[in-house]
Amino acid sequence: MKSVLTVFVLLASCLCAQTVSLKTALYVLTSSDADRTAVTKQLADAIMPLARSNRQPARYSVEAFATELARSMIGKGLTIVQAGSLENAITEMMRGSVPNYTSTGHLRDALSAIHIDSADTRAITTRFLAIGEDVRGPDDLQLMKIK
Repeated sequence: MKSVLTVFVLLASCLCAQTVSLKTALYVLTSSDADRTAVTKQLADAIMPLARSNRQPARYSVEAFATELARSMIGKGLTIVQAGSLENAITEMMRGSVPNYTSTGHLRDALSAIHIDSADTRAITTRFLAIGEDVRGPDDLQLMKIK
């Protein structure tokens, strides 16, 4: 009952503010009776402003990621630490502050802690990496000289 009340309060605050924080959107995902379409839109809306204005990812990439994440997380329990880990990984990627591989690893670790299965984790991280490539471009790999 407490979790239903918490989600209701979060949703009500979202409707009043018209903008949703990323952490709030992540908590709303965990409600088993959440409307996946609405939650996905809220999550994408919360993620988009995190990018720098000159490095905006394609809205489609963010929505595809949000859809995969919502599909896998609805009904899962989420602790404050787990929400913080997800939020940090997403924020890193959107700001382009670390290589795509690093923030994808952080996301993978966060999903593992929430007990998202490996097939879903792979789908989510593939979408997440697409956002990183929109923001930063592909990670540079050092080339080896051929003798």
